[in-house]
Amino acid sequence: MRLINKCWYRFAYGCLRNVMVLFAGYLFCGLINAQEEFISIDGQFDDWIFSEGLYADPEGDAVQNDLLELHLANDQDYFFIRFKLAEEVDLTSALFPHDLSIHIDGDGNANTGLLIESFLGAELSIYFASRFIYTYVNGSTSFHSFAELNIHLAPTVSSNEFELAIPRALLLDNGANLFSSSNVSVALLDEIFPDIIPDQNTGQIIYSFTEDVVEFPVVTNFDKAEEEVIRVFAYNILFNGLNDEPRRAAIRKLLVACQPDIVCFSEAANVDENDAQQMLDFWLPTENPLGWYVEKDDYDLITASRWPIAQIYPQVERSFPTLIDLPQEYGNDLLITNSHLKCCDDNETRQEQIDEYLAFILDAKSTGGTIDLPENTPFILVGDLNLVTDAQHLQSLLDGHIVNTATYGQGAPLDWDNTLLEDQAPNQIDNPRFNYTWEDEGSSFPTGRLDFQIYSDAVMTAEKAFIVNTNKMNAQLLQNYNLDATTCATASDHFPVIVDYSIPTFQNTGISESMLNDQLAFITENKELVLPVMDHRVHWQLYHLNGRLLREELHWSSNEVISLKEYPTGVLLLRIKTPKAVHTQKLCLP
Repeated sequence: MRLINKCWYRFAYGCLRNVMVLFAGYLFCGLINAQEEFISIDGQFDDWIFSEGLYADPEGDAVQNDLLELHLANDQDYFFIRFKLAEEVDLTSALFPHDLSIHIDGDGNANTGLLIESFLGAELSIYFASRFIYTYVNGSTSFHSFAELNIHLAPTVSSNEFELAIPRALLLDNGANLFSSSNVSVALLDEIFPDIIPDQNTGQIIYSFTEDVVEFPVVTNFDKAEEEVIRVFAYNILFNGLNDEPRRAAIRKLLVACQPDIVCFSEAANVDENDAQQMLDFWLPTENPLGWYVEKDDYDLITASRWPIAQIYPQVERSFPTLIDLPQEYGNDLLITNSHLKCCDDNETRQEQIDEYLAFILDAKSTGGTIDLPENTPFILVGDLNLVTDAQHLQSLLDGHIVNTATYGQGAPLDWDNTLLEDQAPNQIDNPRFNYTWEDEGSSFPTGRLDFQIYSDAVMTAEKAFIVNTNKMNAQLLQNYNLDATTCATASDHFPVIVDYSIPTFQNTGISESMLNDQLAFITENKELVLPVMDHRVHWQLYHLNGRLLREELHWSSNEVISLKEYPTGVLLLRIKTPKAVHTQKLCLP
């Protein structure tokens, strides 16, 4: 890959690889190297570290929407563009004023296509605010959608940085390939607050494709990594999909392929919970003679579990918290909240619903109020959260920031260790370049990530995670799980998001419940662990309830006292292994 200034260029820092930077209007070029890592269009940008194409625009040359950077890269299938602004915008809505557009000269000829700023003849132009994509062939103009041309961008929410992928095999209306030349020219501009990359005084940007094959990691199967993990399947089934026979059959195939332990449906307003239970009992039989446990809120949310549902909390608008009674070896129950937040550009209502959920979780972590969760109870938020336009919504769900404090009180960190929650953002199985969960070929909006699983990573771990989009899966994988390429498109306009969670069990730490009766040690009010008198060599380990090993020793002396003041309050597990036996007990650290 390389950038070439048609007017002039000079080489600098020849030993540097993967860097091309323009400072104050001057272009510097580094050595040309092959792309070394695949790029995923997921709204995260750390995978761009290996791309060679970076064009930096002078800062402060626009009063608003100041364009700062343009990055270019490719692999064997896609041409990638990344750009950065000084201010935050939402590309496909009017939340922030802008008229950003990208123009691509795919044949390397400025005299063909739409003339842009006298130096670029664009065969393809993307106007983000109006969601129009134009192609220009032999003097005629055609309109297209993102879905029609298989162009993807991220993030779905507002940002000052974006990335998009354009297929290298994209065909124009005359049947010719958009990228008919190995060298293409690109321009990024905003016409409301005039700014352009490249600046007129720096010449044209020309990008040269590499033909190196990029390898990327692939999830090769749907199987659980470990038997004891808890698999959560979250799915918007689009307008009561279980009530329509062809769609119901497609949903069944997806469930059977994924074998979940907990199922969260949204858009099931007219689906009866008893009918849903009967379907699950038939499709996914359990060892429990009572079958699946199913509850429904007063809107469109259904939550089903292989384990008993201990309590539901339907009072949170557009969210349905449900307490799952996990088997005793997990040590705690699981609070899972199935949500379907207000869609589209109603940012105020969506934030209000988020604030109410945050207040519920903060109440659950404190004594009194609607719900009291034991400390370190794992919790997950899943569902179609409709997180479009304003990035504040996702940020609130991660950091606990409440906007309407007059109604819902002050926000606070949500996780048990007072840190951010974890946004588990898996990519599509067998298609790891993308993590979008919604696609509608009839919509002007590009594909987007609307469906989430956000969890308390202080007390649980997300293991295997993936999105199922059967249209992008290879034939062998489809055959292995009795799916076909149209299964997802038949079932819904959303794709299911599947995450396997490991919650520390007594088995994880070598602890069995039968060992918990032998009280060998105790903790004083001064947070000191008093170990018993032992006359032989022992191996002891002290665990947090989340399975994290805090301390271990190979032996101790009689009546040894160990300070635990550095550890947080909570339940600890002490495991003592002697030559003859293993003893384990729970200890409460005040």
